[in-house]
Order: sequence, then structure tokens, then C-alpha cells
Amino acid sequence: MTALTDMRVRVIKRFRDLNIPLAAGYAAYRGGRVGNIPLTYTCAPMGSVANQTALGSVIGRDITVAGDLVSIELDETIEVEYMANDTNAGAIAIATDFMKIAQYKDDHTFTISANNGAGLTYQKAGFIVDVDPVSGDVGVWVDPMISRTATASLVS
Repeated sequence: MTALTDMRVRVIKRFRDLNIPLAAGYAAYRGGRVGNIPLTYTCAPMGSVANQTALGSVIGRDITVAGDLVSIELDETIEVEYMANDTNAGAIAIATDFMKIAQYKDDHTFTISANNGAGLTYQKAGFIVDVDPVSGDVGVWVDPMISRTATASLVS
């Protein structure tokens, strides 16, 4: 991607809940607390693995089959921004980059890379919440809260 040369409409969406696949070997029951399994796009009951990050409480039905979607009511509503996904080596993939920290590659592109390989360190943009599943990973939804906080509690 290259920097913008014209106006761009900012796209913002609010999430109160998310649907995340259940990790193999676990069950998620309504009302139970779940968190993501680091470096994966799966969830499990809190306390199941090291370095888990709490996402919220299970709503809807109990889930006992790996890969089935767990409906999670988030602890707080998050506001996410949509921008283009890097088209090079820094492309973000939801299967491996969920809840990792995205970087600003330019004024309208998110990347998972920390720098451009030539000494330019990218700035933190926020937590990766989703990759556009409809358009073939052409866009990324990022919670920009990390850019306003001094420390991050999630795996980067």
C-alpha cells in the first residue's frame, strides 16, 4: 500500500459481543468467563492456559465442540476502526494475529510488521479484532485503545 493521495472516509464500528471459535479440548458454558488462547483465533475458559486475556462472558448456548463459535459478551463495548490490510509480508491474518498489536504502515494501512526493514519503526495502532472475511482479507478491524495507553496487557 502507499499513502493516500485523496480523501478517505473513516469507518468505525462498535462491538458489544464477538463470536470466537472454541479451542480444542475445552467447553464454554453460558455465564462462564472466557479468554483468548494467545497467538490463536480461539477461546477457552479463563485459567485454561498461560497468558490468557479475558474477553468476557459466554452468552447464548453452551459450546462443547472445538471450532464452534462461542458468543461472548465483551466486558465493555469496543470501538474499532477499519483500514486496509498490508499486502506484503506484514499482512494480518485473523487465524494467527487475533488480539495482537497492529502497526500503522501508512495513513490508511495496518500491518503486523514492527518496521519496514530499513530502520523505520511503525507506530502501534491497536489490538486486532477482525480481518474482513467478505473481501478476502483486504481490510482489518483494530481497537485503537492501545495507542492511548502506556502499557498493553495482550500478547504482541
